[in-house]
Amino acid sequence: MQEVINRSKFAKGTIILLVGGLFCKLIGAFYRIPLSNILGPEGIGLYQLIFPIYSLFLIFISGGIPVALSKLVAECRANSEYKRAKNFLKYAFFILLISSSTVSIIFLIFNNQIANLQGNQSASIGYFGVALAIIFASVLTCFRGYFQGYQNMIPTALSQIIEQILKLIIGLVLSSVLISYGPSYGVLGALLGVAISEVFAFFYIFITYLKNKKKNRKEFDKENINFKRDFFILLKLSFPITLNSMILPFILAIDSFLIVNLLIKNGLTSSMSTQMFGVYSGMVNSLINFPTIVSLALATNLIPALSYDKEKGEKTNYLNSIFKFNFFISLPCILIYFFFSNQIMSLLYPSTTSGELLTLGSSLLKITSINIFYISMLQITTAILQAKNKSLTALVNLTLGGVVKIFLTYIFVSSSLGIYGAALGSIFCFSIASGLNLIAIKNIDFLYIKIKELLFMLINSIIMVTLAINLYFLLNFVLPEFLSILISFSISGIVFLIISIIFPIFTYDEILKIPFGNKIIQFKENHKKKNLDNL
Repeated sequence: MQEVINRSKFAKGTIILLVGGLFCKLIGAFYRIPLSNILGPEGIGLYQLIFPIYSLFLIFISGGIPVALSKLVAECRANSEYKRAKNFLKYAFFILLISSSTVSIIFLIFNNQIANLQGNQSASIGYFGVALAIIFASVLTCFRGYFQGYQNMIPTALSQIIEQILKLIIGLVLSSVLISYGPSYGVLGALLGVAISEVFAFFYIFITYLKNKKKNRKEFDKENINFKRDFFILLKLSFPITLNSMILPFILAIDSFLIVNLLIKNGLTSSMSTQMFGVYSGMVNSLINFPTIVSLALATNLIPALSYDKEKGEKTNYLNSIFKFNFFISLPCILIYFFFSNQIMSLLYPSTTSGELLTLGSSLLKITSINIFYISMLQITTAILQAKNKSLTALVNLTLGGVVKIFLTYIFVSSSLGIYGAALGSIFCFSIASGLNLIAIKNIDFLYIKIKELLFMLINSIIMVTLAINLYFLLNFVLPEFLSILISFSISGIVFLIISIIFPIFTYDEILKIPFGNKIIQFKENHKKKNLDNL
């Protein structure tokens, strides 16, 4: 009975994060489109020079502590150690506040030096915007980790929605107002929007915590509190997770220093190099990351769920379903991005990508579409390894992938491949890291997906994209581009879902975990009965 409850909590938590994450990604995608059109290729290139550095320091400060906190809180919850769980939160808050304030001061003092190293002095002013953002963004994450430890994903989802909505509104308004002073000031406006959104999101989740704390004051607590022991347990557990979380932002930060300078060495101007980097990093990679929100929701919920099961001594039996669902989402997205890359880029970035830049963006989207699968696998396998106390293994695997990427990026971008070399380097990075993680997981848990299920998923995806292509070309004769895309994607998406129900892809047990599972099973049974009657 307890196992059923835990699985229900996992499914509910994942759905909450998934819905919230999809909403945030939609807002984020909508934000990036007008922002790219407001700032232009050079402005979005400047934005992408600053944001990876901000992300790197944010991950350095808070990448491991919230994940470690969610794991420790889940273990405390399994042992009814509620007061100890709250103490872990206090230690995390203290660490994040001190470290984020230090980094904020570094941004304020050394902004000129950082921008010069990146190859564009105009980026320096943007670091004033992220100096405030990093403090509130850091301390916010420890409260998310605490609630995730209780498998309460609502505060995390709502705080993310608040972030995205305010970033959208305030960021676009400020960038529109300040762009008249130049691209660097437009970027400053966008980054100030990020900072203000983090402030409001923090106060929301902090007030939520205070309400929750007041409600649960009478909880029974049986553990022995030991400050020194628990403080170092938190640090010890978070350290390898932090290093693992830093690898990707570190790679992106190196990209921001490496790619523009290499393109300049190849004979391009600083402005053109920044524009090309903006198309690759700010536009194409944002589109690649959009479908991976599904795997991110699964990964975020996996760590506390697996930790709770382990502490309770219960067997986890839903990993195969998670891997299968990842294939199910990734395959159609890859095909859509590959065959509709030109239409997607021209529709989403009309005033930014035209002529050579449109061709560049379209080709980069085709090349990197495979990363949807590799990034998703990386997120899920990393979460599993961390929950199984194999954080060091995940760290080593991603580091190897990162070293390969940096080496190949330098070689490829320096050659005639130019910016396309950066895309190829990223594919090698994610494929190597996710592949090594899968090998490591197989030694822990026996994972398998039936060939028949994979085959049906592939057939279904091919049917969907073939239908979308034919509908698009037919509709495009009589309807505008946007409507042709919208209608063809909608119809082919509905057909994809219907075929997914009919084909033997998911078991009844897996279907029951999703919303309206009972009705889907009833539909399958009626369809099966109808086919038997027609025999």
